[in-house]
Amino acid sequence: TYIVSDNSKVTDIVGIKKPYKISNACVEIIKKYEGCELTAYRYCNKKTGKREKFYTIGYGHVIFPGDKTPFRITKAQAERLLIEDLNKTYVPTARRLLNQIDSNFKVTQGFFDGFVSLVYNWKRLKKCRFDKNGKVNKKDYEYMLQAIKTARASEPGHFIRRRQEYALMASK
Repeated sequence: TYIVSDNSKVTDIVGIKKPYKISNACVEIIKKYEGCELTAYRYCNKKTGKREKFYTIGYGHVIFPGDKTPFRITKAQAERLLIEDLNKTYVPTARRLLNQIDSNFKVTQGFFDGFVSLVYNWKRLKKCRFDKNGKVNKKDYEYMLQAIKTARASEPGHFIRRRQEYALMASK
């Protein structure tokens, strides 16, 4: 069981109510598909040869300017960074998106977990800027919504991940 930002333990439940929280299934699917790199690297797109501007470490933690994350970490540190990133950025982003849909839509734990994994994987979301109160920059938020609406799986691993996220979202 993982600890969420409000320090309560998360368990699998059906038909969750606001505020939605992640379960182990969400964390495990992200860990599985992100992989863990204990030394910082800059991703290079094999098709275009374009290298990312910022370094990444652990399970996809982006090291932005001012971030004190070292360029070499342990697996335990990588897991802590993942949970921190999920609670600081991706869970709140998924909650904001879900708050925009019809209130009659029943969100299950599986749906929320799969949705957070989907949100975590989009490149555009990793570049979103947040203010000191944790609110996403309005322009970045609009770009993010557009990216989620229009993005397609572009790499072979994404097709498999999308199927597993869909299966998780369709589960109770």
